[in-house]
Amino acid sequence: MRWRIYLAVFTVMLGLAIAIYGSMSKEKVNFVGSEESGRPALTLSAYYKKGQKLGFGLSPGEGWEYFLDTSDEFKVGGQYIKTVPVTVLIRTSAAPDKNVTLEVEYSDVGSQGLKILLDVFIIKVLSKSDILKMETSIESWTSWNGTINTSEYLNERKPQLGIGTVQYEGDYQIEIIAVNYIKPPPSPPNNIILYIYNVEKVMDCWYLIPVGLILIVSGGFMLIRGRGIRKKARIKFYKKQQPQSFYPKRQLLR
Repeated sequence: MRWRIYLAVFTVMLGLAIAIYGSMSKEKVNFVGSEESGRPALTLSAYYKKGQKLGFGLSPGEGWEYFLDTSDEFKVGGQYIKTVPVTVLIRTSAAPDKNVTLEVEYSDVGSQGLKILLDVFIIKVLSKSDILKMETSIESWTSWNGTINTSEYLNERKPQLGIGTVQYEGDYQIEIIAVNYIKPPPSPPNNIILYIYNVEKVMDCWYLIPVGLILIVSGGFMLIRGRGIRKKARIKFYKKQQPQSFYPKRQLLR
């Protein structure tokens, strides 16, 4: 009878695992719209609601490729690569005293004729605040002189897909304040785009929740019934083991 209890416990655990998996939610991001400068500019603003995701795109400005310089922070295939650091400031009218500062590292991704093409390599977080909820990670790197350093980076290296979730409703402004640490920048980006996304939680496997609950209830019933059967069997066994009386039954006197 012991196998009935094991089967019941397994059924309950399986149902619990299925129900938990079915109740797990994930982020679904839907594109809403965008604001675009359409020309060389240093700033651009767009209106965001709380809970929306903010993304941006910067087309490299004229001559940015001439500022490519080897950094002791970034390696690809064991070799240090050349990057152009662009300092980006994000602020909101809803919380004027708070802002987020990023360092967008552009790298050489090829050429078109005589022109070097640049694209985003990594996004470093210089300072952050609660105006944006961002997914970041800490990474260690070794400089040329052997010093061990740590830096914080965005987990998503494609800023146009959304760098963080907006925590205050209002106008958000992006401003390019330096290129290769030169203030003001020698040239603005050729175009700035602010992307707006809606974010919702969805449970793709919600239909597994009732399946899991049915298994849990079934396993619980099997467990209760199995223990009842085992208890009856034990009582029957103990009765068989009781010693028989040595005294004959008394005959009732007529």
